Amino acid sequence: MLARSMYLQLFAEGDGAEGTPAQEPADNSNAAGSNEQKNPFDDFLKDPENQAEFDRRVAKALDTQKKNLSADYAKNLDSAKKEAEKLAKMNADQKRDYDMEKLREENEALKKQAARVELSKTASVLLKEQKVDATQDILDFVVGEDAEQTKANIDKFVGIIESVKKAAEVQRATGSAPKNYGGGEELTEIQKRIAKYK
Repeated sequence: MLARSMYLQLFAEGDGAEGTPAQEPADNSNAAGSNEQKNPFDDFLKDPENQAEFDRRVAKALDTQKKNLSADYAKNLDSAKKEAEKLAKMNADQKRDYDMEKLREENEALKKQAARVELSKTASVLLKEQKVDATQDILDFVVGEDAEQTKANIDKFVGIIESVKKAAEVQRATGSAPKNYGGGEELTEIQKRIAKYK
């Protein structure tokens, strides 16, 4: 009898004849309990101390979130109130003047931005004529407040490049560039003179 009940138990846990799960015998008292999934967290919360700690932590998290939202809301509300108070104190003419001033400021900012874009394009063309590839860093360096300042900056920049090129060419042509045998250290004057004759 014992062997038969073990066989039934193994059969109940394994697959049935055609790959379908086998059903447990009807006389098994755990049949209803095995269908339900137990959640270990629910078991953990059954303890009153654990439930109280969980409730305390959730309440604390909600309170912190509420304070953060309240602070942001208060900041935005305060800014809006100040602007509203400022506008409320003004009469119709002052409001119109205030709005016009804001529009003028925005217009000036847009004009400066457009002028800078145009100056960048012009500077790029001028630099290409001088055989200099104009990267954004170079354009940021040479573009000034107006066309005259930009042109002067380009001339200075090109002059610096030309002087560096000439110095490198002279150094290469004369062969006076001392070889550094010191492993990256600056050569002394005597070492430079000796290096000329090597």
